[in-house]
Amino acid sequence: MGRGWLRGRRRWVAAAAAAVALYALVGFFVVPPVARAEIVKLARTALRREARVERVRFNPFTLAGDVRGLELRDRDGGPLLRVERIGADLQVSGLFRRAWRLRDLEIDGPSIRARVLADGTPALADLFESPPGDETKRQDSRLPRLIVDRFVLRRGRVEFVDESRAPRFVQTLEPLDLEIRDLTTLPDEEGDHAVTIGLGESSLLRWTGTQTIDPLHLEGRVEITGIPLERVAQYAAPDSPLAVFGGRADVGLAYDVRRADDGSFALAVTDGTLKTEGVSAGPRDRSESWIDVPSAEASGITAAWPERRVDVATVRIADPEVLVRRDDSGALNWTAAFPDRASEASPRTDASRPWSAAIAGVEISGGKVTFDDRAVEPDVTTVLSGLGLRLRGVSTDLSSPVEAGLDVTIDGAGRATVSGEIVPEGPSAGLDVALSDLDLAPLAPYVALLPGASIRSGRAGVRGRLVVSRGSPRLTFEGTASLDALEVAGAGEDRLVAWDRARASGVRAALAPDRLRIAEIGVDGAFLKLRIDREGNVNLSRLGGPDGTVERSTIPPAAASPAFPVEIVKVVLRDATADYTDESLILPFGTRIHALNGDIRDISTTAAAPARLGLEGRVAEAGYVKADGTLRVADPLAATDIGVIFRKISMPELTPYIAQFAGYAVESGVLDVDVRYRVEDRHLVGDHHVVAKDLVLGPKVRGAKGPGFPVRLAIALLKDKDGGIDLDVPIEGTVDSPEFNYRSVFWQAFKKILSNVAKAPFRAIGRLFGADREDLDLVGFAAGSADLPAPERDTLEKLAAELSGRTELSIAIEGRFDPVADAASLRSARLESRIDAKRTPDASLEAILEALYVESFSTERLEDVRRTFTTAARPAQPAEPSPPPETFDAPAFYERLRSDLLETEPVTAADLSDLASRRAAAIAAVLTVPGGIDPARVRIGDAAPVKRKKQGSDLVASQMTMSVEDRDAPQP
Repeated sequence: MGRGWLRGRRRWVAAAAAAVALYALVGFFVVPPVARAEIVKLARTALRREARVERVRFNPFTLAGDVRGLELRDRDGGPLLRVERIGADLQVSGLFRRAWRLRDLEIDGPSIRARVLADGTPALADLFESPPGDETKRQDSRLPRLIVDRFVLRRGRVEFVDESRAPRFVQTLEPLDLEIRDLTTLPDEEGDHAVTIGLGESSLLRWTGTQTIDPLHLEGRVEITGIPLERVAQYAAPDSPLAVFGGRADVGLAYDVRRADDGSFALAVTDGTLKTEGVSAGPRDRSESWIDVPSAEASGITAAWPERRVDVATVRIADPEVLVRRDDSGALNWTAAFPDRASEASPRTDASRPWSAAIAGVEISGGKVTFDDRAVEPDVTTVLSGLGLRLRGVSTDLSSPVEAGLDVTIDGAGRATVSGEIVPEGPSAGLDVALSDLDLAPLAPYVALLPGASIRSGRAGVRGRLVVSRGSPRLTFEGTASLDALEVAGAGEDRLVAWDRARASGVRAALAPDRLRIAEIGVDGAFLKLRIDREGNVNLSRLGGPDGTVERSTIPPAAASPAFPVEIVKVVLRDATADYTDESLILPFGTRIHALNGDIRDISTTAAAPARLGLEGRVAEAGYVKADGTLRVADPLAATDIGVIFRKISMPELTPYIAQFAGYAVESGVLDVDVRYRVEDRHLVGDHHVVAKDLVLGPKVRGAKGPGFPVRLAIALLKDKDGGIDLDVPIEGTVDSPEFNYRSVFWQAFKKILSNVAKAPFRAIGRLFGADREDLDLVGFAAGSADLPAPERDTLEKLAAELSGRTELSIAIEGRFDPVADAASLRSARLESRIDAKRTPDASLEAILEALYVESFSTERLEDVRRTFTTAARPAQPAEPSPPPETFDAPAFYERLRSDLLETEPVTAADLSDLASRRAAAIAAVLTVPGGIDPARVRIGDAAPVKRKKQGSDLVASQMTMSVEDRDAPQP
């Protein structure tokens, strides 16, 4: 029994030893090469790639083994995976839990090369495709029962290569360290994990938490620090025209991932944060930076799936700087960074519920935005600094209101604030806006109303309520506006338009439909410069024309559109001034209208009712001006009725105008003018009532041509007995005709009046006493007589009475004779004297004529003439009882005697001149009677033959001329 038992025991020991030896032999020497061969075979069949293993070791007693030098090549022979060592320690205790249990699973020095091929497909894409003809059914997807007490990955390295990029993109992630404890697929078994991954040179991912595999439940926290945003952008958007320069980001979040029994997943993210530092972006050539964000942070981030919702507590951005540039063509730099891809977008086919997001608060502080506009001339740079933006309630629910607040400083002086609510859907908004001290000078190219004008200074302000709605009107504004210290240059003037202060109250503006209504605009200290250059061009005409100073248009041409409806109830002017200069005259002229006050009411660009104006002010030192009337602002040439009165205008100051048209300076005088302009359908009718008092012309102005008639005479004739001139000067014309020039038309009308007076001075005087005749300068006498007929004497007496007070007028009298009528009358008178000398009681006229004929000629000639008028008797005819007697034509005979005697009466030139002189003396005697003209102002000229006849009269007319003293010495 003992021996048998001993022998049996020995056999069992030997068998056990043999078994152990065999087990050890297989474990130490058979398993490694078989495992090595199986690894290579599995790589070739399952992965379709070649593998190589340097060494496999297995300890059958400790059930620990490792694989060293595992290398897997890609299909093109390139490196895919290399692992320095994989070690595993199998625990038998897992049998009691019906699971595979590893005490340690360690992977040292893994190096993975992940590639994207040149055609854009991953190098491992074939591993996710079933081979053709493979009909293998999917196996049970349940996980095997596995327990890993400790899983460690050390010194891992991942190299990502994208060969579809040019140049190819390479990014290395290292070191990769991972440790997971209690990794198990057993139901309700929990473990924890800690992962550390180096992302490039300075980035690091830390992942800690717990895990339950069945049911799946992951919970923990992930933190990524030092993410190189420039590198991320290079790969994510390699072709984008906008490049990211530098910048780092830190991300942290707590997560909770669960899988329900039905296989659905639930994800919850809490306590998430995102921080960035030093982010800049700009064009890819890095020539400049378009945006710089020194610091930004989003905190309180939460997310939920399947709820598809993200919430952010706050977003804070500190000191961002943005550059916006518009080039010469009008294109913005940011347009290139965000091209319009609307045409490329495909319609959304995903019917799943979209994600919703909300940000409780957004805060931007210390921001700066620079607008660099090179599309205008000159370039404009506007800087918005100290920008503070606050948003509350931002979300993807576009119907939810967003509370907004904005504060910003404009170009270092202007200040703008906005606060209120915005509803993105629509959109709609209700905002309180305020703008103060906005310097308009840098913005001149945008606010100049006309090309050729530029704003040199000005401070603008606005305050009110801005409402944007989805209905009508789409936009409204109600509030006030101001514009102070305005100075506008242009049209060759450094100071063309200016004012000290302007306030607009009751401003109501609307768009769609368009309308602007202002209750009142008050303007203090307004100024306007009007200049006429040497060529006669008004400076304001240069605005908007080819002579303007703007070379490039800031606004692209657009189709003509209806005028924006504007209504201004009242514009009040206080202490306005206008400087007027006229350099087109022979002597430069300038004056100043000041202390101008008044208002313009009911200005409208659409109303049919005209606006009303009422203004009054001072001209120069003592003058006064007042204007009132109506005009249609939308088209002043269609309907305008304006009256203007000037009082006590010093006429010496008007010397440049008088000299330009009349050739004389003005020594003294005061002018009152009443003007009425009426424009209807572009046709102007102007009535000018001109009253000049104590007007005295000075000497001629050197270089002045004059109007071609005696101006001094005309002025003297127009004066009344008190030295005043009262004229009505009407003008008329089509105002938009190229030939129409108001100043020229007025002067032509005024010159015509003066010319008519100067050319017919006696008629001008005659109108004063009802003798409106063109020949009032002619005084008629009977032929051969120097005695004034009664009608002529009466006219001369009235003329003398009117001229008595016009002391500057002189009369020159030219006695005239008619060589025929006056000589015949003188001869007849002298013959009658001889006849009268021979009259006796017994002497007949026939006898006297015969006696005078014999004295003048001879008895023989008398008888010869008699025979001429005697007819001899003819012989008797047979039937006649006796011959007819001799006949004598006595009347013709004596008429012949008278005619021959008249021819013998001598009438010399001296006789005719004497007759003319006596006539002139007779005229002078009537003109110079007491109460008439001062004899010193009457001059008798030399006798001369008659030149003109009085209308409807045979009287011989002597002629009077009128003149006024002239000063030959020209004015310097």
